[in-house]
Amino acid sequence: MSASTQKMPRLTSRDAPKFDSDEPENLRRFLGQMEDLFSDYSITDDDEKKKKLVRYTDARTEEEWQALEEYDNGTFAEFKEAVLKNYPEAADAETGTWERLTRILRKFSNLGADERESYLKFKRRFLTEAKKLQKPPAL
Repeated sequence: MSASTQKMPRLTSRDAPKFDSDEPENLRRFLGQMEDLFSDYSITDDDEKKKKLVRYTDARTEEEWQALEEYDNGTFAEFKEAVLKNYPEAADAETGTWERLTRILRKFSNLGADERESYLKFKRRFLTEAKKLQKPPAL
């Protein structure tokens, strides 16, 4: 069966992309996963992309995204941009923020010398956020 005749993953499939509106910093990742699926399944029609995209969200988010002007009257790219504008946390996740770096520091401030796993988790999170902050325009 070719990709063009296959159906996209079921919404309930553990392999299906999902967007959790309580974690908006993951929006760009979700959009990228959906665009990969559109490519894999040869979905090129903008309206079909928009319909499928909103179905992989929770009910409240689906309704909110369908209420955007670009859902009815825009291209998929315009719709995607409108969605992103409604989630500043998604932009912050890509560029990094001083506030997020401070939260990481606070969360791991009581590490003991014998907590190797926690230290490595702190190191990964700190270096990731610090690298984002070094991208132009750097702080």
